[in-house]
Amino acid sequence: MSWVHLSDSRPVARNQYRCMLCWCPIPQGEKHHARRGIGDEGPLTYRTHLECIGQTEDWTEDECESAIPGILEPPERIREWMRERKAEKEG
Repeated sequence: MSWVHLSDSRPVARNQYRCMLCWCPIPQGEKHHARRGIGDEGPLTYRTHLECIGQTEDWTEDECESAIPGILEPPERIREWMRERKAEKEG
């Protein structure tokens, strides 16, 4: 996979996204890490929870590039958020 890194930012989510490391939701309104670049398929924004990207600080470039979605456990606060949403739906 080729990758040209363009920028990193910490925006507030305008929509609900999915973390590319734990594969759990990034809720709307949450500050998160956004890495923009161009891959084999074209422009891409790789979004992660701040806690998840923090766990990759000691990863090599190869480890980062080969990471598959869901490789990390989600942050506890996200697991709690998902439990709350499930309880609301079950009502």
